[in-house]
Amino acid sequence: MHFWMVQSLNSLALGAVLFTLAAGFSLIFGLMRVANLSHGAYFMLGNEELAAKPIRSLRLDIRWGQLPAGEGGFGERYRGYPGEWGAATFQVSPEVLRDGHWRGGSGGSLSLFHGEFRLDGTSRLDMPEPDLALYHRPQSDVPTPFLYGANTRNGFFRLVLCSPGNAFGHALYPRLLSEALTRNARLKRTKLSLPLPQEPYTPTIDQLSLDYTASQLVPLRTPAPAAGQLFHLYPFGHDCPRAHAGTDGVPLLPRYMQDGNLYIGLSGADPQGALSLYFQLRQESATECRQADRPPVTWSVWCEDGWQALDPGCVLLDGTLGFLRSGVVVLNLPSGMSIRCPRLPGDLYWLRLSANGNLGGFAGLYAIFAQAVSASRVRPRAASEPLIPLLPGTIKAPLHPIGGLRMVQQIGPSFGLRAPDVADALRVRSAERLHHKNRASAPWDYERLLLDAFPQIFKVKCFFNGEAPGAGDAAQPGGVLAVVVPAPRQGALFHSTEAPRFDAAVLEQMAGYLRERSSPSVGLVVRNAAYERIQVRCELRLVQGCHPGAALVRINRAIVEFLSPWHTEGNRACFDWEVRAGAIEARLRELEDVDVVGPISLLHIVRTDDNVYRLRDTARAGQPSPTRQVKPVQPWSLALPTPHHLIELTGAQRDWKAKQTGFGKLEVGSTFIVGASTAEPGKEAS
Repeated sequence: MHFWMVQSLNSLALGAVLFTLAAGFSLIFGLMRVANLSHGAYFMLGNEELAAKPIRSLRLDIRWGQLPAGEGGFGERYRGYPGEWGAATFQVSPEVLRDGHWRGGSGGSLSLFHGEFRLDGTSRLDMPEPDLALYHRPQSDVPTPFLYGANTRNGFFRLVLCSPGNAFGHALYPRLLSEALTRNARLKRTKLSLPLPQEPYTPTIDQLSLDYTASQLVPLRTPAPAAGQLFHLYPFGHDCPRAHAGTDGVPLLPRYMQDGNLYIGLSGADPQGALSLYFQLRQESATECRQADRPPVTWSVWCEDGWQALDPGCVLLDGTLGFLRSGVVVLNLPSGMSIRCPRLPGDLYWLRLSANGNLGGFAGLYAIFAQAVSASRVRPRAASEPLIPLLPGTIKAPLHPIGGLRMVQQIGPSFGLRAPDVADALRVRSAERLHHKNRASAPWDYERLLLDAFPQIFKVKCFFNGEAPGAGDAAQPGGVLAVVVPAPRQGALFHSTEAPRFDAAVLEQMAGYLRERSSPSVGLVVRNAAYERIQVRCELRLVQGCHPGAALVRINRAIVEFLSPWHTEGNRACFDWEVRAGAIEARLRELEDVDVVGPISLLHIVRTDDNVYRLRDTARAGQPSPTRQVKPVQPWSLALPTPHHLIELTGAQRDWKAKQTGFGKLEVGSTFIVGASTAEPGKEAS
């Protein structure tokens, strides 16, 4: 397996005989600020990262400073100097430090500069790969800071100036300058004087960058003392993977076999045996699963050889209904758990809760508490005692002292308190019980059983044997679909446009309650009611002297209350509902602010279980006949009004007719829906 890694070096030790490279102006050969370059001067570099890795290639990119800028390059700069002075003349020999000795030379020399007539400002120098393979020895223990000294044995590289013999001419320049000045001084005519030699070029570096590649064979079956290691990085730690017998190797990246994982750390002694955990969950965040089963969860514990899955029988109690609500979970932990888990922090015993698939079907997590128990009230409730649950933190101590118990903490409010039945309700319950005998056979039985066991239900409707097309398994022969609507909270009514729903935990409770009282072969689904929105559009004329702003507010409120199933004077909460434009028109004529009512059109907004929205307009052009009513698209839906309706005021009465609602009248987030048309021939587009 081969892959590339790119990393920048944090520091680089550079030297020429021994000096540190300075920014902006630095001599590459010779001592700093001493123009004393000669044949055999060298430029040295090293870094702790390079010293520790098996380098396969090494490249230096140099941008030179203060190069001769004119035509002719070095040839023009060194006119009058003896010998050849072209750009190709300046050669360096790369060497590698091995066991205190400089080795190399297999790849020949490298040119420092390029360009004969005009010099190139950049140079690229590649260290010979054979020299790197033969002489570079990666160090297992690199000192910090990494500096070159008399005891340095490995890890450094250098470039030795091998051509020309006079280096950059600094040793020649004083003699040539003295000779030229002496000769010119002896001449009586200045016109015959010779040009003075130019000062030799002192090489400076404006920018230096280094690239390298390194490769290493890492044994994964039996670790070698001096070899590298492969680390798998996890969210809370790391691990060194090892190949096991009978396997081809290990993956390059860590694998997560589950889509979601929850890790729980336990401190203290060996937790072998029963462990009680209280999960405080945000049950309203769990999504409703209608067409597919909720994904199963798997418990695992960390042992010396990795994660070990627990048998389903080790889950002694699950009061969360599959992590849909807050509750107590009791586990039977095995022996052999270990606190040495490199993937997770701390010396803790680790549990893992895993699941695949639709993780949104689980409730959100607030907190987890150990050593949890549930308590039930045994004292009878007094007649004058209010039906108010105990707030969290009310219970702080047991009734009688218990040895070894340090504290008691009540996490959440109490639940399950129910008022006693009055005489009339008791007679009705008794008669219903005699009728269904605590068994669900007919739709009537399913509905009464739910209403009796769950007083928080306001309305329930049961569909049998395909009465609700599109309901998945419940629409098949032998299927049952129970649709429930929550009851208003005690002392409060729903808002006129609110769409109340049960959370997933309560729906699961209802389904489990019915399964215990019905045939095992029944495909049962309990779900919330869907809500289809209705928006009214009409033109009307107000009575003379009526304030338009206040009148429109009153008219909009009257429409909302008339269409709302939660309002005392509105439509009943009925699944087989029908909204007629004529009924709305009659209600508007009853208002004191309205003088004349024009034709009414209705916008019908439908949201399916797949979160697909459809918009239908009763005034849409091209329909075979005018539509004056709206019926449910989904049999398990209730009609709800939108908060705002399209009411337009007009002055003079004219030949009115219903208008199709255009883009300018649609509201983003309510009635403005973008999607492909799915209308069938002869039906409304959606």
